[in-house]
Amino acid sequence: RRSLALATDVSDCDSKSYSGVVIVGGCIGGFATALALRQENPRVLEAAPRYGLQSYGAAVQITPEGMTSLRSIGGEQLFQLVLKEGAALRNSYLIQPSKKTLFDNVELVQERPEDDLPTIMIRWARLRHLLEKDIESDLIEYEKKVTSYHFDESGHHLETGSGDTIVL
Repeated sequence: RRSLALATDVSDCDSKSYSGVVIVGGCIGGFATALALRQENPRVLEAAPRYGLQSYGAAVQITPEGMTSLRSIGGEQLFQLVLKEGAALRNSYLIQPSKKTLFDNVELVQERPEDDLPTIMIRWARLRHLLEKDIESDLIEYEKKVTSYHFDESGHHLETGSGDTIVL
């Protein structure tokens, strides 16, 4: 899934107006972007229903550099929750579907040894939830699937599956 952030003024066919940033696509990338831009009160348009993404994905690996970024985006509380709810990796094994080991006991590179941060594995849905809960709920619109996009002299046009047109 990909997210798109557009900084502009927005209004849709129902005369609902937005100002600032619109992010197309929630999930990890979209919600992290929304947190990073929280001073702009970004609007997030997410195609899935509010509770429809609970079981998607297995796990996400967050490197020490990623943990540093997460701390700067979401603050110390989010950082500590990810440390608590994730699992710190000590080493890794790469195994083919045939069960043949490709690499045995791969050492994980410490990207920022001065920070002494671990590489973390956390369930995708859990990380998404932790990011999402730090965004004001009225800034996230669920079941708002953007089906097409085009640009002309009047601006950027986002069409949604429900027939709404958002003009940026």
